[in-house]
Amino acid sequence: MGLCEVVVPLQISGLNVGYLVFGGFKLKSLSGPELKRTRHLLAKAGIPVSEEQVQRGWEEVPQLDGATSEAYTYFVEMAARHISEQLTSHLIRSTESVPELIARACKVIQRDVFVADVNLLGVARECAVSSGHLSRLFHQSTGLTFREYVVRLRAEHAHDLLRHSKKSVTEIAFESGFQSISQFHRMFRRIYRCTPRELRASAHAGITGTQRTWARPPRTASTGSKQNSHIVPMLSALDG
Repeated sequence: MGLCEVVVPLQISGLNVGYLVFGGFKLKSLSGPELKRTRHLLAKAGIPVSEEQVQRGWEEVPQLDGATSEAYTYFVEMAARHISEQLTSHLIRSTESVPELIARACKVIQRDVFVADVNLLGVARECAVSSGHLSRLFHQSTGLTFREYVVRLRAEHAHDLLRHSKKSVTEIAFESGFQSISQFHRMFRRIYRCTPRELRASAHAGITGTQRTWARPPRTASTGSKQNSHIVPMLSALDG
């Protein structure tokens, strides 16, 4: 593997909306054949350089060992998770730029979401509109379906309780309005890309100042991590 970069997907509700990229860096020295191949790929891309120029440029690239590259990847993943959480929070809490009907519907949902089985028909009836009209306008105004909005409100509430309370995961799931533990785990992982227990463990480590040890499974470019992050050869796109 030659010049590399870390690519971490930025996800909201399980959907990729962009990527955070860190790099480039190298994981090893460049051999003679690899040096020639790099020069060939650059020339093929319309960037003619001599082997000496490639060598000098390569020597200026920082070299990271496996543990260090894993550490950098972890921090980029944490940044992506934080950005996703902030975007999710903004999407479900902000009603400043939506139509009055949708702002009113959001208030009804927020009022009942943790204590009742909130449904589209009931909210539409309280807002004196048809469920079809409310559904279409809700999606147009927020970018979320009615059900996605409800699930995100519940997941954010659970997220806060996991970080700041000592309640069990089961208590938090039902207090947040989820109908079952399996539903809670499935929705929580889709939004936050981790399990409730993983989030609580990371929050506890941050609060207590526990030092993280880099004991993750070895990462390869072909498999990535459990969060689909990759260490990618930067020149691979030029090949072929």
